[in-house]
Amino acid sequence: MGHAFAVRQFGDHALAGQPQVHARGAVAVMIVRPPVPHVAMRPLWRCRNCGGEWPCQPAKLALLAECRTNRTALLIYLGTLMHEATNQLTRTIRQPE
Repeated sequence: MGHAFAVRQFGDHALAGQPQVHARGAVAVMIVRPPVPHVAMRPLWRCRNCGGEWPCQPAKLALLAECRTNRTALLIYLGTLMHEATNQLTRTIRQPE
């Protein structure tokens, strides 16, 4: 038997977590988690949200939007992260001998 989740629409807002009784008496409730940002999960350097290689596409867009007026700061920040990732990944991933 499959599970159903209830989301009631109220204007422009969805009210999650509201119980909804089905014809057979089963009650379904939607569990809502807070949004997870697209940030690096260290030391693997995968995205915490989507699991892709970081920076994933949404992270790249967020970084560009955040640093749109200062590209130099973005380059320095990304260079620092690349150095950190290189150090962490070389310790995490073993090379074949």
